[in-house]
Amino acid sequence: MALNETPPVPPKETAVGTEENKVVAPVVETPTQVTPPTVEEPPKVETPKADEFFETLNKRFGTQYKTEEDLKNVFGLPKKVTEYETESTGFKKSIEDYKKKIEEYEEKQNPLKYFSSPNAYIAEQLRIKYPKSNPVLLQEIATTDVTKMNDLDVLIKDKQIFIQDAPKEEVIRKVILKKYGIDPATPVEEWDETSAGEMKIDAAIAREKINTLKDGIVMPVVPSKEQRAQEETEALAKKEQVIAPLKEKFKQYDKFLHEGIQGFGIDVPVDFKNKLPDIFQASFVDAGLEANEDNIQAINELRDALFVYEYLPKMREIWIKEGETKNQAKIDAELHNTQPPNTATAADQHETKPAQPGMADLLHDLKSGR
Repeated sequence: MALNETPPVPPKETAVGTEENKVVAPVVETPTQVTPPTVEEPPKVETPKADEFFETLNKRFGTQYKTEEDLKNVFGLPKKVTEYETESTGFKKSIEDYKKKIEEYEEKQNPLKYFSSPNAYIAEQLRIKYPKSNPVLLQEIATTDVTKMNDLDVLIKDKQIFIQDAPKEEVIRKVILKKYGIDPATPVEEWDETSAGEMKIDAAIAREKINTLKDGIVMPVVPSKEQRAQEETEALAKKEQVIAPLKEKFKQYDKFLHEGIQGFGIDVPVDFKNKLPDIFQASFVDAGLEANEDNIQAINELRDALFVYEYLPKMREIWIKEGETKNQAKIDAELHNTQPPNTATAADQHETKPAQPGMADLLHDLKSGR
């Protein structure tokens, strides 16, 4: 084994005492003190004081604003109001546009709007009625007062209108003058009185024919807004008078029955019956349905459907009770429990029974050898 050749270090010695008598004492080194790590405490967060601005504002106006965001929402309201006003203006404009369109549609219902005059309308109707006639002639007839037309022209127009493929006007003129013995070169004021009288009589008949032709065209009657409103009011009142008996019959709904459920019925509550007049009114007056057989049947079916929807829970209770009753009757029949329930009192059920033999009687019989 190897020996440690390094000599141990002796402890330090200090001299104690006088020079003559020194005592060497060993020095003991004090171990180094370890200082524990310092743990820093988190900084204290001071509670911020309330903003004086918000405090003053809330006290003055009774509000509870806390942050600037709250006020931003408030300050943004005027902008939203402006947006709403803009939208509202748009809606109003739309309503006005719809009103104008309604007025335009109402004006379009007036056929005379497309013609320069009532006579122009008559002329167009004559052209439609007599497509083979000269449209220019029909226009002239419609726009001219034949009562102010001279006799010869009236007779010419009569032939042009009522004769198919009539000759030219100049030819017709010569034919008519020849009929009355009048020279075409003779001025009107020099015509023979008899010939002129005969022509006048025939012209009166022709005028009547032409006027009858014009009178056959019925001018459209376009009522005003006030007249239409009055007509609608009168028509509505007349309709309500006609359907009043049907409305009264519709209200007579005392019991709900169903042909598919024999023996089932349920009384109709008053609350439901009170709704029926409004249902009838909405269908045949407000909606304008015709009070015919099909529509009456349809509204009766609607009445039944509404009643079932509203009172189905009540019907369910009835059917459950009926089912329980029938089920109990079936169980009783299977168990032969068909006796009616005992309703007699305890006094009624008391019966006098013969005394049972006691112990004394039994000993007596044993002793007797029985």
